[in-house]
Amino acid sequence: MSQSKGNRPLRDQDKLSHLQNKSQLDSGFDEDQKKLFLDLMAGRPVDMDGYSDEVLAAEDYEGRNLLYRIIFQLKRKKKEKNDIVSPSILALVDRIVTIEPEILTQDIGNGTLLTEAADSRPDIFFRLLDLLLPDQLRTCLDISGNECDQNCSLAPFREHVLIQKYHRHRISPSSELDDKKVNDQDEMAKVTEIANDNEAACLHYEIDMDKVKKMDSRLRTVILGSPEKLRDCLRLLIRADNLDPGSNVTAPPVIPLQSFKRFLPLCASTTFESAVSEGLSPLQLAVQLFRESKVDYTHLFLIVESLVEISPTSIYFSAGDNAGRDKGKTAYRMLGELGLKTGVNEPVERKNSRLKAVELLKETCIGLPQEDLDKKLKYLYSDNEEGSKRIGLNLLSETERIDKDYVSKVRNRSKMHFETILASVRLPYWNPQHRTTFPLSIFEYQAGEITNTLAPAVDPYVGIFDWLRSRGVGKIFTVEVDDMGTEPHSNAAIRDCLRPEVSKGSYKDLNIEVFNWKKHDICSHTVLAAAPNAREVYLYSSGNTAVLRGWAHSSDFGQMKNLEKIYIKIYATNASDLKDCEDFKDDFKCALARNCMRLKKDDIEISLPDPQSSQDGGGMNESRAENDPIDDDDGFLVQNSLSPDDWINGLAHFKQFVQDMANKITDEKKRPTVRVAILDDGVSLRSLAGNDETGKSFRGDKVEYWVGSCSHGTQMMQCIRKLCPMAQLYIGRLDDSRQAEYQKFTTDSCARALEWAGREADIISMSWSFKKKGERRDEGEDKFNGLLKTISEGRDAVIFASLPDKGANANILEYLPVGHEKSGVIKIGSTNRFGAEAPENILAKRDFLLPGEEIEISPGEKEYGSSYATAFAAGLAALMLYCLKVHQALEEDYNDRKSPLALNLSNEDLVKRVKEARTLEGMKSILKVLSVKSATAQIPDKGFFLRPSVVLGKRFGDNDGQQISKLREICSKILPLGENIA
Repeated sequence: MSQSKGNRPLRDQDKLSHLQNKSQLDSGFDEDQKKLFLDLMAGRPVDMDGYSDEVLAAEDYEGRNLLYRIIFQLKRKKKEKNDIVSPSILALVDRIVTIEPEILTQDIGNGTLLTEAADSRPDIFFRLLDLLLPDQLRTCLDISGNECDQNCSLAPFREHVLIQKYHRHRISPSSELDDKKVNDQDEMAKVTEIANDNEAACLHYEIDMDKVKKMDSRLRTVILGSPEKLRDCLRLLIRADNLDPGSNVTAPPVIPLQSFKRFLPLCASTTFESAVSEGLSPLQLAVQLFRESKVDYTHLFLIVESLVEISPTSIYFSAGDNAGRDKGKTAYRMLGELGLKTGVNEPVERKNSRLKAVELLKETCIGLPQEDLDKKLKYLYSDNEEGSKRIGLNLLSETERIDKDYVSKVRNRSKMHFETILASVRLPYWNPQHRTTFPLSIFEYQAGEITNTLAPAVDPYVGIFDWLRSRGVGKIFTVEVDDMGTEPHSNAAIRDCLRPEVSKGSYKDLNIEVFNWKKHDICSHTVLAAAPNAREVYLYSSGNTAVLRGWAHSSDFGQMKNLEKIYIKIYATNASDLKDCEDFKDDFKCALARNCMRLKKDDIEISLPDPQSSQDGGGMNESRAENDPIDDDDGFLVQNSLSPDDWINGLAHFKQFVQDMANKITDEKKRPTVRVAILDDGVSLRSLAGNDETGKSFRGDKVEYWVGSCSHGTQMMQCIRKLCPMAQLYIGRLDDSRQAEYQKFTTDSCARALEWAGREADIISMSWSFKKKGERRDEGEDKFNGLLKTISEGRDAVIFASLPDKGANANILEYLPVGHEKSGVIKIGSTNRFGAEAPENILAKRDFLLPGEEIEISPGEKEYGSSYATAFAAGLAALMLYCLKVHQALEEDYNDRKSPLALNLSNEDLVKRVKEARTLEGMKSILKVLSVKSATAQIPDKGFFLRPSVVLGKRFGDNDGQQISKLREICSKILPLGENIA
């Protein structure tokens, strides 16, 4: 091209001079294509209707079309922040993709046109995706014009449809009727004008719907047919430079939020729960960008939120091996560690957005209904048991009256710390003796069908929810309350529980999402007032059709903006009411759906239990029979009995002596503790002291560890307390619901509880046994067996287990935990207080014997059991370990204060002795000495009977000097310093 033909083409050539291939325009494009290319790259306005489909879609010698050349050019061109692709280029995108959508997924070197656009020009990428019709519009296209008499279903999508120019009278500019092009353009303008003037105008007659659907189907097939390409596109989009606002903070984001949200459902669901780049999932790629310094953090949070919305379960994905420092971490942990690393120096905008993301992930985790509670806790806290908080409250199966006094005990004794968001709160009927399923008639009340000897408790659950608020709870996903009794909560109380009004028009809303307050004929306005944001509502009817009609025609449910489902259970009290309700059921659904436009008839489920059948407890308050005998060999074996005796009382002086010595340590923070885990059926609320207990439920329904009678575990706790009142107790409630296995506790809950106790406790007490499955594979048993070995060999804690008490012919090697093949436990059998062994275990191999026979519960009634002997043994071991810890801390205190009582003993040796005492062999040595035997003696099959008061004595000195000398003597006797204990 010569200089004489003008300067403009030369300027165009200058603009293209940085191209690697300067002969790009000579690769087969004709003159029209060259001119169009130059005009588009120069940013000049272009009349796209002036070019035929053939010109726009033609390929050059290398098989590249015009759109590819433009994207390639834009990619190689130095890209300035927030530069905007010209409307003419976007119009070209529309035309070419409409002509031949298949070009989007054709291979072009290392990718496709789709991935190239996502990589270098997200604006073009999202323009391509916006050509797909929204799902709502696709549905509307199936509605014929005569069905749009008032409001055309296409009206909301007018601009989307018209931009693609699918007009019934559209004529190709390349045809012989070119002169009609202007009229066509005028007609398009006319359609737009009509629609804009009258939003109710039907566009179905102005749009060729068949052509629209055919084109959309073709484009959708192309895009959705390449899931791996869409996966690559998502990976390429989530980059820091796409979230860097540059100097122009008011410019639109490179990743438009709504377009991004429309893109995500096109990706395969597996995309979000797998690694897409360097071991990270899409969500983790986005979370990782919070580490970048030049990012619009507010917009980044919206990207994170969109990814969580499309795949909530993707939050659980752990980064792969090639993720570097993020290996094995979830997005939640990545965000938490970023906050710890930056601390107070974190920029305010990033901190606020990051904390919003943390709260989003936490809320999503807690709110996922299909995920196990233990999985949620592990996600939130990893293995940090001490820092964990509760994400639910479950008092179902409680056998005590839940009144004001009970609530006060829960507040003061349970030591419960809650997350700000709870997955559920599940409460039984507050007075279990007077629970009913069917509403009682006035005649039943008058006839004395229900009697109440205690003063009525007025709306007791207001106190429960007030307590939760005082502990920082701000949201509860599911509230499930059994209020089926003679004294249900008032409607006002229900409102005060869940959304009390603190001032005029101001509420403390717990933001309930599933409302299941099981009260007959509850007022619909109460539901609205208590849980206006609920997604699911459960209603319970007494069979009164007047109430049902009130629900059906109420406007209250229509005001619940998030309502998705209503479940109704009708408890008719007689056959006639049942028939009336059955006849009204369909009309009820129709009326309710009319008054609540968010619901369809299928969103309303109604069930009518037969009043003649057995009463339906609703599955909410089932509790096991605490003392049911189990004769099956697979059953767990426990015994229920307890009474103090002379053997225990003989240690009273020593217990007081050790406690007095602990009080001599001047720095209270250095006073030791000893931690004992009790794995059993829980501990009753009445027996909790409140300061030295913590617990965890391993039941599948997560009923709290102190709910119900918890008779056996409570007695085991009392045994341990008798011997070591200063012990800090860890109560592990095993799954005694018997819903999974026909035995006392499920093996899976035993394994999980033992794993927890192994991390927390010095001493673990298990006063039960179960028979091994033998060749029948049981994962819970295998895990439990492995943990016994791991804890013992790791010298993490000392485990005590009771003999099975199954008779002289029983082989204890067939039972766990007492029959662990590696002897990872200390096996305990029972005797009377004089040392005579129990006949049930006379041939069983055991390590030590303690009182467990002829224990008097009440006058004239004597019981027996190795379970009590085991608890006594655990308590005694805790007392001796505490004694050694007190000695170590006191010697250190004397040295620090330069006390004349100091002996300058090696603190290192004292620490080693305490560690040795926390091992299986070390504790066995101590117990041998307390059996008046040598620490190196071999334990016979029949075991040693423990006689601690004989060894420890009753006199410990009258002054500080005598007392510390006595403590040193005792500690040296039970576990000498610096010796290799066998």
